[in-house]
Amino acid sequence: MKNIKNILLIFITIVGLNTFFVSASEPSDSISEVQYKTLNGINILPITIDNKQYKFIFDTGAAITAISQEVFQNGNINVIDSVLVRDADNTTKHLKTVKIPQLRIGNKEFFSTRVVLQPKFNYSEIFGCEKIDGILGYDIIKQMKWKIDNYTKKIYLSGNVNALLSKKEAYKIKFKEKNNAILINTKINGSKTILKVDTGFNKEISINKFLYDFLKQKNSTISEAQFKGWTKTTFYGKRHGAYQLLKLDTFEIGDLSLKEPIARHSTNSHSILGNEFFKKFVVILDPSKQHILLESVGSNIEENDPVFQATLTPDYKTNTVIVKNIHTESNLSEIIKPEIKILKINDVNVSNFSRNELCDFWNNTWPGYFKGKTIKITIPDEKGDQKEVELVKVKL
Repeated sequence: MKNIKNILLIFITIVGLNTFFVSASEPSDSISEVQYKTLNGINILPITIDNKQYKFIFDTGAAITAISQEVFQNGNINVIDSVLVRDADNTTKHLKTVKIPQLRIGNKEFFSTRVVLQPKFNYSEIFGCEKIDGILGYDIIKQMKWKIDNYTKKIYLSGNVNALLSKKEAYKIKFKEKNNAILINTKINGSKTILKVDTGFNKEISINKFLYDFLKQKNSTISEAQFKGWTKTTFYGKRHGAYQLLKLDTFEIGDLSLKEPIARHSTNSHSILGNEFFKKFVVILDPSKQHILLESVGSNIEENDPVFQATLTPDYKTNTVIVKNIHTESNLSEIIKPEIKILKINDVNVSNFSRNELCDFWNNTWPGYFKGKTIKITIPDEKGDQKEVELVKVKL
């Protein structure tokens, strides 16, 4: 699924949180295998704390691991102190830090792990019927070597990267670490820039205002499309405004070169390489050697899917489907407004779902609709009558 909510996670603004890793019983070259699932473009994996299993977001963009209030209350977890954190919207807040006696991923164990207690946040607003309990941040991720197989939906982790390697050819990408973040040198339209690797971001490429203005100045005819409406979701609520999709000429990263990928820009956006990019590969992440290997899983890595004139999204507060945003230059921009309620999609009545029915529709029926070239939606008009509108896909 494309064009879905961003999940903006935590960036630590001060140093001083340490993770103490111990593998209690497994040799360093053993492999632990974990089945994961992808929801709204984000990878979710099982994690065990105090013999209870929870679901965490696998997020290289989060500097430190965070747990929900419920995990804290259910476990043998003690508050240590507090730390000032800053999210991707530059909102700062003091959060409590706590110590988890034991955290396990597959058969790999982490002891005396210090994490933050995240603000109360209803993940069901993003993931619907899937309960999310926390964020696995780079502080823990960097302690192991990881293989993320986006074809089999399995994650493998080991203390020895050689145990994860296959004989397949792979693109090698070197990176640097700074403040518990993975930073990669890239070239966009021939110009050098640095992107942060953030698997908690469910788009492909995001660029900040400086880079956006530079690219526009360098090539005033660069193809772009503007969408207005609901742009992202954070711990502190929805953000509304506009964003641009740009068709880049070239994108170079390590040994890999792509033609005409799509980048996203909005107010206060950061320069990020997100999970939508990595899902095209089997990914091997080696923090100790600071490199990433990308093995193609057979999909066309040059492929750029067209987008619909309007983006639809489930609203789990009201158990409805709404318009998230609309292409401002579309002939439908005066007819369809952001956050308008959808009555029907094709022949399916989506106006009176229960929570489980909405989850079932969005996870199982909608992906098939999205693959098509057109979708018919029924919306209320200004008089309260029903109006059928056809959405078509457009390329930049």
